[in-house]
Amino acid sequence: MERRKRRSLAAVIALSVLAACLVSGCGSESGSGSSSVAPGTPLELFSEDVEACTPLLEEASPDEGTYDISSWEGWDPEADKSVFGTLFDPGIGRIACIHKVAEILDTHIGLVNTFSDEWSSSGTYTSAGMTAEVDTTVPQFVLPFLGFDSRLIALEKMVTLRVPSDNLTLHMAFSQSGEGNQIVIEQYSKGQTEAGVFIAQRQASKTRIWYAGVSAGDKVQLMWEGDTSGLSFMISVCTNAGGGNWEAMGGGFTSSGGDDIAVMARNNVAVQLEDEYYVHLTLNALEEGAAGQVLLASDNPPGTSGALAYINVDMDGYPGLGYLGPDAYPEDADALAWED
Repeated sequence: MERRKRRSLAAVIALSVLAACLVSGCGSESGSGSSSVAPGTPLELFSEDVEACTPLLEEASPDEGTYDISSWEGWDPEADKSVFGTLFDPGIGRIACIHKVAEILDTHIGLVNTFSDEWSSSGTYTSAGMTAEVDTTVPQFVLPFLGFDSRLIALEKMVTLRVPSDNLTLHMAFSQSGEGNQIVIEQYSKGQTEAGVFIAQRQASKTRIWYAGVSAGDKVQLMWEGDTSGLSFMISVCTNAGGGNWEAMGGGFTSSGGDDIAVMARNNVAVQLEDEYYVHLTLNALEEGAAGQVLLASDNPPGTSGALAYINVDMDGYPGLGYLGPDAYPEDADALAWED
């Protein structure tokens, strides 16, 4: 039995999305495409919300890091293979970084938005070398790997987009309701070895992204939630992108009212899977690469103040996401393949 209780993150995020939809009416009762948003309204993007709530680190030439999460070299935000570098620097973390994930999602939304004037009617349309199949009666589907069943909520439209020049095919189903409220469910594949799936939601001041993907040997499952009003975030990542398979979870604040970040990690290097290490530091220290103290959770249990609440799963009303689980990522592109 694990020393700490873990919540089912899939259930937590899925229920959060569904509950928000029930409150806001993210889709129509019948799924026929009716909503309070005028047909043809482009989907909104996600990167701006992610950047507002989450540290963004960028180093052109990252130092060499280490798999050893018991030392600062395993956390250094300016080091390749490190926890902070992987989580918050898109150049280091690639698809294990929330900023890179949001960038991919925004790129795909931008492509689909090219056909927003055609969303009122089902049909096949072409533009700029792309082909889009629009369906205003969304067929039933189960999102690969994440297991999301489209019958759980009323999705308004599905666009299947093909971009031959990039060898890209994507399936995007979505609903819109009121200003700033939308759900996007997507699967994409690029060539034979790159693929991913998204569940993404904008709901008032809350923005959520759940992603699983593979690219150039990197494998990842990632969950993130941000609050653009309170400027806070929560994150959980399981990946091999740092070199050794590891997972991290935590969160923090990026506002003047609170600017601390706490992240806890464990990995399967040597005997460390049962050992959890964490770092708690200010946003400014993180951005400047100042060395933080690495603490072993069993010897120094995290407190409950500020960002520490996001990693203290033993506290009442634990607000964080917890771990996804060891190696909880797709093994290859086949695990993310779309099934018609």
